[in-house]
Amino acid sequence: EKEKKKMEEEVDRFWGNLSDLAVAEADLRETTQKLERHLSLCNADYTRLATTNILNQAFHIWYDGHFGTINKLRLGKLQSQPIEQNEMNAAWGYAAQLLVILLRIWGVRTTRYKVIPKGSFSIVQKYGTKSNQNLELWSGATGLWASTRYDNAMTGFASCVDELCRNCLTMFPNEKRIPYPIIDDLVGGCSVKTAAAQTDENWTRALKFLLLDLKWVVCMTTSRLREEYG
Repeated sequence: EKEKKKMEEEVDRFWGNLSDLAVAEADLRETTQKLERHLSLCNADYTRLATTNILNQAFHIWYDGHFGTINKLRLGKLQSQPIEQNEMNAAWGYAAQLLVILLRIWGVRTTRYKVIPKGSFSIVQKYGTKSNQNLELWSGATGLWASTRYDNAMTGFASCVDELCRNCLTMFPNEKRIPYPIIDDLVGGCSVKTAAAQTDENWTRALKFLLLDLKWVVCMTTSRLREEYG
């Protein structure tokens, strides 16, 4: 009788343990399914982010007829299509901010000029000069030689873009040249200086080429980051 009772207790204990295991298995299966769903969502988010060009979203460079644009703001001017100073200055602000971000990503320290983003009142500083000799990268400044400082600021900006592009070429040997070569104030053969450009059309074309060179660097940057981080 004692043997029978002991066996019954063991059977009850066995079924109790089996029931506990079944409950634990069901809980584990539910937890696993939740984790798998979460992982699937994370993978979807990762794929979406990996295929999203963040720089292009934040600083969209394109063109509007004769004008190069950044975030839909135009650079340049034509007699048939005058552009307000506020629009151009804001465009320069975006371009300056993008350039500084790209320089930081590529680890490039420019050797001749430094671009300092300040929104619609960004400036360019030539190394070796005092702070009060900053060059205004915006139209509408007053005072002696204001237009000359503006021309020199655009030349300095182009110089920084050139150094950045040259660095990109060393990282991508299959790329033989930048879209629009930069030599001093000339971008694709057109001057960024209002006086040297001779016509509004040439100046507007030079600024368009300059933005398109920046867009090329954005593409190279995206390729590099994808290679590094998969």
